[in-house]
Amino acid sequence: MIHRIVDLDGLLDGGRVHRAEALHVDPVRAVAAHETQIYTRFEPLLHQRISALRIRCHGDYHLGQVLFTGKDFVIIDFEGGGDSTLSERRRKRSPLRDVAGMLRSFHYAAYDVLLDGGVVRDADRVLADRWAQVWYGWISANYFRSYCSLVGDAGFLPHDQDQLKLLVDRFVLAKAFHELSHELVDANENVVIPLHGIAQMFGLLQQ
Repeated sequence: MIHRIVDLDGLLDGGRVHRAEALHVDPVRAVAAHETQIYTRFEPLLHQRISALRIRCHGDYHLGQVLFTGKDFVIIDFEGGGDSTLSERRRKRSPLRDVAGMLRSFHYAAYDVLLDGGVVRDADRVLADRWAQVWYGWISANYFRSYCSLVGDAGFLPHDQDQLKLLVDRFVLAKAFHELSHELVDANENVVIPLHGIAQMFGLLQQ
């Protein structure tokens, strides 16, 4: 689930460095420096029983899988993640994994634009970052509130609010690490986006 982050020099090499510099390289160094703290974030899942059903889910749910027809929304690509085996994709899981995927895609949408020099000038990025955080927080809270309101008392959500918050938090964090592993393999400059999300969840970013 979690990939070790130890090669800072390799992470900052090549075409990816300018996007890290745009965020003052804070996410990279912050995440690497708090590796042990990040691992222990998952420990509560090992020590308590979650009272919720598991179902078959989309498996790769994000903004790119939702199309607007002009009147309604259509969800596509139900085959799950391409890096999973067929048996893994058929496995029943908490649908909150899909919720986490959508929440992370909101973060990508905000920060991919923020780090685009053709959209946001370097001189405006610090101010724009504050608005990106506000938008991400607002859209995420409204999406999750609407989701919970729609599903109501469905058995696949924990009725205990602490358990619900625990699952969402850990699934979002796990999804960010999954994104990070892909960005590292692809040598993609967007590697700073999941790093930023992880650091943000732990309050490690400089204000």
